[in-house]
Parts: sequence; C-alpha cells; structure tokens
Amino acid sequence: MTVTALELLPGTGPAPDLAAAGYREEEYLVRGVADEWGYDASGVAERRRRDVPYTTRVLVRRPADDDRFTGVLQVEPLHPEYDTALTWQVLHGWIVRTGGAWAGVTQDHRLAGWLRTEVDPARYGALSIPAPNLRYELVADVAEALRAAAGAARVYLSGWSMTGSFARVFLGDGFHRRRRRPTGAPVFDGYVLGISSGGAGTSGYPGLSDEWEVPADDPRRTIADHDVPVVELLSELESETHQPHLRPDSDRYRLYQVAGTSHDSLGPRVAGAAPIPIVERPSGARLDLIGRAVFARLDDWVRDGVPPPRADRFPYGDDHRPARDADGNVLGGVRPPWIDEPLGRYDPHSTPAVTEVTPSPWTPVADPALMAWLRGHLVPLEPSVLARRYPSAEDYLARYDARCRVLVEEGLLLREDTETLLATATAQFLECPRALP
Repeated sequence: MTVTALELLPGTGPAPDLAAAGYREEEYLVRGVADEWGYDASGVAERRRRDVPYTTRVLVRRPADDDRFTGVLQVEPLHPEYDTALTWQVLHGWIVRTGGAWAGVTQDHRLAGWLRTEVDPARYGALSIPAPNLRYELVADVAEALRAAAGAARVYLSGWSMTGSFARVFLGDGFHRRRRRPTGAPVFDGYVLGISSGGAGTSGYPGLSDEWEVPADDPRRTIADHDVPVVELLSELESETHQPHLRPDSDRYRLYQVAGTSHDSLGPRVAGAAPIPIVERPSGARLDLIGRAVFARLDDWVRDGVPPPRADRFPYGDDHRPARDADGNVLGGVRPPWIDEPLGRYDPHSTPAVTEVTPSPWTPVADPALMAWLRGHLVPLEPSVLARRYPSAEDYLARYDARCRVLVEEGLLLREDTETLLATATAQFLECPRALP
C-alpha cells in the first residue's frame, strides 16, 4: 500500500466563505496501489489481490496561513451520495475557529466513475477505483501521505451514516490493527462514528463482500477496545436498532445518544441537494453542535489524555425501542436544551410531501418514504400547555439558556455555539401557537 503521486489539480481555490475565514481549498489527484479485501468462506477478512493501482481525488481545506495550522487533520471518506462531505458539514465551524484542517477522500468506485464520465471528464478523466474494497486501504494511504505532507500531529477518521459504517468496518475487520506507520503507531489517532447503528443490517456494517453479509449478532458490529479512542455519536433513529450492540464506556471508548435528534439533524448543508420536503414541521434539532463538542473532547483525550465525560444512555422498553416521557420525548441520553425545555414532541421519522425524488448516482431508485423516514419533525405541544409551561418568551429563553450553560459545563456543547442554539430557540418559540392571554 503506497501513494506514488500527490498531484495538485489546477484552478483550485477557496469558496468565498472559506476565503473570509482565512482558509484555502486544494484538490489533488492521488495515485497509488492498495490491496483488495473480501471474506473467506467463514467470514474472515482476507486479501483478494495485492497492489491494485488506483487514482482518486482528495479535497483539502486548511488555513491559508500555515502558521495558524494546529496540527489537527480530520480525514473523511466522502459519502457515496454525490461525494457529500458530512464531517465538513458538522465540523466546519469548529475547524475554522480552531485552525484545524480537513481532507475528504473519494473512496467509492461508483462515484469515481460518475466524476470521470458525468461531472468533468477533462478534470477527472484519470480517476480509477477498479474494485469496491480498495476503499479501506486507499483512505489509509491518503491519510498517511497527508500526515507527512501537512505536518499533522493528530489525524482522525470520522464519518456519518454510511461513512460512519465505513469506520465501523475499518475497525472491525482489522484495518486499524494492520495499518501502522514506520514508528509502529496507527495511521489514525482516534475515530468518531456518527449516526451509524451496528444493528442496521448492511447499512450498519457494509462488510467486505456482497456475497456474504455479516450476521446480525457478529461481534464486529459492536465496537471493541482499541489502542486509540473511539467515539460513537448516535441520534434517536440509529438508537432504535443499536441496542444489541451497546457496550459500556471504557478508557478508550465513549457512546453518546443525543435526545431529540434524527438521522438528518446535522445542521445546514454546506453544499449538495436540499433535503426531501416532509408533511410535518421539520424539527430544527442540531446534533452537529453537540458533535463539535464531542470532537473537541476527542482531541483533548488524544492530545492531553483528558477523558471526555460519560453520558447517560437511553432506557429501552419491552419493544426494544427507546422509552419516552409524557410529552412523547425520549428519556435519558444527552439532554440538549430543546428536550429539557421542549416546545413539543420530537419524532425521528417523517412523512414525505412528494412522491418522486431525483436519484443520486449511488441510489438508482430513490424512495421518498425512506428518505423522509430519516428526517425528524416536531409536533408542538397544545397552546394551553405551552402557555402554562412558559409564561413568556423571556422565561422560555432564560430556561433554555440555563440548560445550554449546563451542557457547556459538562463539556458537551462549546460556548461559541450557544448563540446559534439560542437564535434557533427564539425562532421556534415565536412560531409555536400559544393560547391567547
């Protein structure tokens, strides 16, 4: 597994928002060789082919002033839906505030073909990922090359949804254990697996070959202890299927289940297609703001050995789904202010408002019902209940602000992000119907 060329493509430059933040964007073609992996007849990972040539693309966003770079590099396997950068969507505010860097790697063979033939044949004509399961070695190759080229001190792998499951397979099928730098240290210093349930069938553990699905009770679906910290960050939606794969926190593992969030609660999209419209009122929950604090705590853990806080888990009912309170909101877990001071019931699933959607290159058939099922919505409390609970907007916001400050003290919300939450709370309160005095 070797990167043989890191070629800067011409004409790359920062988007206006990146330039205003003092950041630059660079796009590279990366050529190398990697091993293709699959499973043997008993489901054990095995090499199928050695030294398969590949050419992929990498986007790098980093401070324009090299002296501002903190040495923290977030590496993201880009999502197979339009090469979406979900880690960047979640973390960009924290990254640019702190002087970190981010790299997104095209790792899906279908997206390499789409970029090559549909997006820009002149620019991406050389892209080639000739086998699906080169992806794990390929991303590790890029991370190792970028660590050396950028002088990164700490390199993290993170993904969300399918790319969160990419990280689960990377850990479960031994890539973290096998891939070592010349010093013997691992390629990645820590991991965050976002909105990926170990119990969600092939979505939760895509595995290394289509002909053999990893069984539902396979221990690889549950995160083991490794020699670096690993964090799982789940919304309510993934928690509905993750119960069989829960495990205790340890000195190298944390799980955070965030109440009142869904699979789509990642904040405003930086780029890409708009979310599918739903019948109900979108919830406005912000898992991304909790996520920024979780990444900051991970860096404290790796850099200084300061472990992050432990958090309550969701209790489960007899139906193996998270239990709920009298308002209909989930019990336990990380309690963001919109749950401790609720304006309504937060439901992790919704109903589509359209009957057709445009499929992405990765999804030949797009199902509106499935896509809406991943979106959360808010059902406001009855106006009389709201009026009794919150006599005025000032009262509501004071209580909401107090809960924000508790989360900051617990280390699960960054102080810089409280203003964003308070602005959201103000808008939601004013939009909710209330009983007239």
